[in-house]
Order: sequence, then structure tokens, then C-alpha cells
Amino acid sequence: MMKKLVLAFVSFSLIYSCNYYSNNDKSINVNSSEKGNIVVNLRASDESFKIKSINFNDPNIKKMKVVVKGNNISQTISQTLDYIPNQSLSFNLSVPMGKNKIVYLYGLDSSDKEVFSLMGLANVEPNKNTPAKINFFETSVAKVFENLLTQSPNLLDTIDSQNVRDFIKKVSDFDENFNSYKKIHPLQVNSDYIANFIKNNNGTLPNQDSEELMKKITDHVLIISIDGLMPNVLLNTNTPNLNSLWKQGAYSFTAQTIFPSYTLPSHTSMLTGLKPEKHNVYWNDFQPDKSITSKTVFHFAKEKGLKTSAFAGKDKFRHFETFVDKFIYEPRGYAHILNGSETYIINEKPNLSFVHLPEIDTTGHSKKWESLEQKTMLEQIDLPIGEFIQRINNKIPDMVTILTSDHGGHDFTHGSDLSSDMTIPWIVKGKMIKSNYKVNFNVTTFDTAATALSLLGIYKPSEMDGKPVSDIIDF
Repeated sequence: MMKKLVLAFVSFSLIYSCNYYSNNDKSINVNSSEKGNIVVNLRASDESFKIKSINFNDPNIKKMKVVVKGNNISQTISQTLDYIPNQSLSFNLSVPMGKNKIVYLYGLDSSDKEVFSLMGLANVEPNKNTPAKINFFETSVAKVFENLLTQSPNLLDTIDSQNVRDFIKKVSDFDENFNSYKKIHPLQVNSDYIANFIKNNNGTLPNQDSEELMKKITDHVLIISIDGLMPNVLLNTNTPNLNSLWKQGAYSFTAQTIFPSYTLPSHTSMLTGLKPEKHNVYWNDFQPDKSITSKTVFHFAKEKGLKTSAFAGKDKFRHFETFVDKFIYEPRGYAHILNGSETYIINEKPNLSFVHLPEIDTTGHSKKWESLEQKTMLEQIDLPIGEFIQRINNKIPDMVTILTSDHGGHDFTHGSDLSSDMTIPWIVKGKMIKSNYKVNFNVTTFDTAATALSLLGIYKPSEMDGKPVSDIIDF
């Protein structure tokens, strides 16, 4: 028998505000009374705004669609309205009363193809104001119930959504007050695993430390470090291959390295995810009587049974030699480094690889940073780098490449806290990475470690200062 119909009022206020981690997830408030409908109001502000990468002023969005699903809903309940940016829309949908109704919001183009989709939950009860939200975090929560709806619909009326919400908050280290998630992106939380665990364990939730809770993006990550490359040089040099990399990927040209901005301390932060005061590597040459004692990304990858490799053009990188399955120090320059690493990566398919190219740094020291000679050197290595990445991608299609640097420079040196020394490029391209996407918050060199692990489906260690830059992932 159909349950009593009620009215739930969903107010979606699209107002721009900037947030460090979440980039503007917004709330939907749900109210209910005894009139038998869900009403969704969309009120757009006059400013240009985004929720994460969802731009509601995108001219491709021609329609908005709301769909409601849940237990006791046998037929599709939906409504589609024409959408004009900065104008309000009101939806009116009749639904059965009950817990955990799944509310979908779609933006559609002129051919009804999805431009974006978000999900949330609504408890439809009489004479009670019931809060609900539709954003990336709430979409992760709603996906658990979407799975249950398919496999065990009766559970929707018994499971407390707040328990699931609190669980995913802990898993993603989500702070609702600041709309931030510091551990993993909520959409990278394995909602299917949570739903299946609930279904098979009498409604209980899994252990929050379970390795199954993070969805893996790829099996292969390649980190390329062009020593001494500053964004100003990259953006003012004829480098069609490197330009194609960032234009087809996600990028930041305001990423920051550590102070002191020297090669070995910076790369140690890049590969450990730690600030210098934690890893204590302040020397900048190969010193056999010293060692890096902090765990690197290679350690964490090998603990999960993954294969690792590193190839470098300076002998100071021998401090990383024992951390990887395959290490080559190649002093003869970029051509030999690229050829040797390409052969190994294609044949052995390591899960995590690191390639270091020294020429931009050495040219800066000898000819000056931003000099014609340094730009000419970058033009010279542009094509070999592009062909190197392409040939690897041809053989390993799911490879995700992170291209970055350890520092910039000024005059004939670096190591200071000047912006020219501290600002580095940070570019990611590959499987499930957004295209031509400018990262909207501050990136640091120690975020590289956390991001590489996250892409491989490995939790960021609690001691790591870096955060996964999961905004780059096209979920």
C-alpha cells in the first residue's frame, strides 16, 4: 500500500564563496509538511560561481532535472525545467513518505546529455523540518543508499543515514564546519563496499581503517621532476609538448616548494610528504655517512606489494637508492635518463616511478635563470619528454603522470624564500584526471607524495604533511 504523501521543500541556494579544500560545496535544506510533494527551488546568484568543478553559469547547461528514488517508489519521479543562468527554478514532485529518499540533481545540455550530477538524501516526514544536503560529500553518502536501493531496498527504511554520514566523515577526515576533506575525496570513498558490508553484516558498518574503503584510480603513477623549472620559464618558452600536458590535464603554476629551496631537501619533501623540520634533510649533496630516515612514497607503495623505480641525473639522489626496487643514477644527461627509464617502465611496469632531469637547473647555474640559454635548453628537452610520456602511455594506458619541479631560481642561484625560487609548476595528466583544469587551491611540493599514494588507492599516512589534491580527479 502506498504510504501517505508529504511535501518536502528543498532549497538550493547557489552562492559563491571560496574554501581552501572543498571549493564551494553548497547545502540543500529540506522541509516537510502534509501536502504530498518535494519542491526543489534553485536560486542562482548574479556572480560567476562554481561548486568544485561544476560551474552553474556554464552556457552548456540548458536544463535542470530533479529525480527522486527510494523504497516504495515504483515509478520514476522526476521533473525537467529549462535553465537560464542567474534565474530561479522551482520543481514540484510528489513522493511517498519515508526515510532516505535519494534526490538527484542533473545539469543537462541541449541534447539532454549530463553536464554534471549530484546526489543527496531526504527523510520525508510529516510536519517536520528535515535537513539534507547535495554536494560531493553528500553524494558519497547517497551512493551507499543507491546501492542498497538496488540490492536490499527494505534496508533504506531501517538504516540511519546519520551513522553512514558520520562514518564517511571519519574515513575522509571531513570537517563540515569548513567543508574540507583532508584525507581522501568523498567520491573516492568506496560506497559500494560500504553498502555491501551493511547488507551482509546486519546493518553494521565496516572498520574505518579497512583498505577497501579507498577506491583506486590507477595502478601506475609516474613522477617527473624537471630540476629548477620555474613556471615563468615554462610559460614563456616554446614547449608544445609540455603545454599539451598541462592543457590536457590539471595544473597549478603557483605551487610552492619548501624553504630552503634546495634540490635534495625539496625532493625529500616531495617524496616523503613531510616538511623539512620533520625529515631533517638540510644537506644538498651525496653524503654516504648520512641517510634519509623518513618513510617515502616508495616505502608505502612497497608495503602494499607494489613495484617501484627511480632514475636520476645527480648523485645526491643515491640517498633514495635503497628505497626502490630499481634505481639508476645516470650522469650522462636527459637522453640517457629518459631512454633507460622508458625501457624499464615499459618492460617491468612498476606501479610507482620517479624520473629526475637536471638540465634546467645546471643551465640556470651556469647561464642564469630565465636566460635565453635556459629557455633554449627547455625547448631542447620538450620533445623528448613528450615522446617519452606518449610511448609509456601507449603501453600503459592507465598511467597518471605528475610533472613538477623542486625549485625555481633567480640570477645564478636558488635556495632563498623569494617567489622566483619557491614557485614551481605542478601538472597531472592521465586516467580520470580533469582536462585543462586549473587547481583552485594552494599546492605544495609535499602534496605530490600524498596525491601519488591516493591515486594508487593508498591512504595518506597520518604523519604526512601533504594532502591529496583530489580536486584533479574527474569522478
